[in-house]
Amino acid sequence: AEKEGLNPKKVPIGQGQADALMSLPSEPNTFVPQAPVSYSDKYGDDVFVLDLESNNGIDQIIAKEVREPVDTPEVSSSLPHIKGLDYLTFEDTLKVGYLEGKAYADNQNLMQFLFNIENGLIAKDINNAAKERPNMSLKYIEDSGKMRGYMLAWEGILDDTDVEEFFDQECIYIADLATDKENILAGGRLIKGFVELYKLNYLDKGNLIPIFAQARESSSYRIIKKQLDTLGADTGYNFELIELPVYQEGHDTMHPVIIRPITNTDNITEL
Repeated sequence: AEKEGLNPKKVPIGQGQADALMSLPSEPNTFVPQAPVSYSDKYGDDVFVLDLESNNGIDQIIAKEVREPVDTPEVSSSLPHIKGLDYLTFEDTLKVGYLEGKAYADNQNLMQFLFNIENGLIAKDINNAAKERPNMSLKYIEDSGKMRGYMLAWEGILDDTDVEEFFDQECIYIADLATDKENILAGGRLIKGFVELYKLNYLDKGNLIPIFAQARESSSYRIIKKQLDTLGADTGYNFELIELPVYQEGHDTMHPVIIRPITNTDNITEL
């Protein structure tokens, strides 16, 4: 319990579908897990409590430690050299949900909501490990320790485009970029960190995989257009911005874009 950060004194048990240990004492349900599960019986006003400091009428609890060797693939874990950045994982679910609520308070059509956020974070971590792909998702934490922004991104197959050239091709998908706007550095540092990871894990290895994003006209679309030249300077490549048909999401205009590296400027000789 101490190693995993768990409560060593008691275990709260949801009453939703309980059919055993019905005689356990109850107390108000005030517990929130660090990484909530998609399904839970712990949705009522009260929970059963298994007291680990007494036997509760149970004569003996038998524990057995089981260890099995697990082969884990070698995946680059080099973080960007930018202050405040760290990898975004499923353990950040609640913080991401909180930030999303602030970032999209003016248009809830853009929100994924907690259960989709959790499933997405878990799925990309599992998929990255299984397919030996780098973690391209980042969070920004200010000096106070508060998380002020995040970028959710992963490698996948582009199947949401009418451009035949890119359909069913590999891409880096930027699923979400959000900040609470209380720290003016968050957005810029997340983008710079993503670019550094993109260069390290793909461009430097000769993999000119494009980036796909569905950008909000009022925010991320402007940033992408403004930062395109900076992206080239930071990576040593020229980039082409391919704009797909726009669509409406609530009152926001969304711009699906593909950012494709086309030229390695290090190999160009000035005449």
